[in-house]
Amino acid sequence: MIENTKKEEKYPLEVIELPSQGFFYDEDNPLSSGKLSLRTPTGKHEDILTSRNLITKGIVIDEFLKSLIADPINYEDILLGDKNGIILASRILLYGPEYVTQVKCPSCGVLNTKKYDIGALETKEIDLEGFQKGINEYDFILPNCKVPIKFKFITQKDEHDIQFHLKKIKKHMSGVDPEITTRLSYVITAVRGETNRAKITKFVSEEMPSRDTLAFREYLHKITPGIDTDVDFMCDECSFENVIGLPMDINFFWPSGRLQA
Repeated sequence: MIENTKKEEKYPLEVIELPSQGFFYDEDNPLSSGKLSLRTPTGKHEDILTSRNLITKGIVIDEFLKSLIADPINYEDILLGDKNGIILASRILLYGPEYVTQVKCPSCGVLNTKKYDIGALETKEIDLEGFQKGINEYDFILPNCKVPIKFKFITQKDEHDIQFHLKKIKKHMSGVDPEITTRLSYVITAVRGETNRAKITKFVSEEMPSRDTLAFREYLHKITPGIDTDVDFMCDECSFENVIGLPMDINFFWPSGRLQA
């Protein structure tokens, strides 16, 4: 399904490079070009971001991104790593590269107001050797139990299905949050050649050693295309220093004063 169509644009388009370089999309997919054209944000795009209805439904960011994408793509095909790149690029187009946020010091607990240049964030360096272009499925042997698995990078459609599945589960459960096992059951596409998701879920939750879970998640994080969002932090109160993941709080798309009550 094509969700955007080409039309004459009033303002110049901004062409961005996808973190994946388009490597993991089928060659017939427009996203395989590794580039995407974004419209210049205007007041109508801010209207989307401040829509109470869309915010309540939890789809405001997706609708905002869809409104900016000028190329004829299927939004559901976008890899999450590429989506994060589009989010950062659209935020820069909207308000510029300066991002002011509050960071809680992990040492003393004091809230620090910090300013970051998100335009300086770089794409993760991914070694593509060993991967086959246009194929989103890969092999991995769990290091402790030695079980061979296949896995894929999550797309926007997968993320939508995961969220739907989690909401459905949480309506009928109490206590333990199944998010990790649910996500892994979507990321892993086969275990010992078995592709049935129910059996994959059973393996993940009941058989896969926690050491293997950690090892696989670390490997997945290392090779997943995306933006390196690690930033330097130094506490204004206790001078504690560390590298942290960029906190993307409500001020990322709704800076103070932009969202009216």
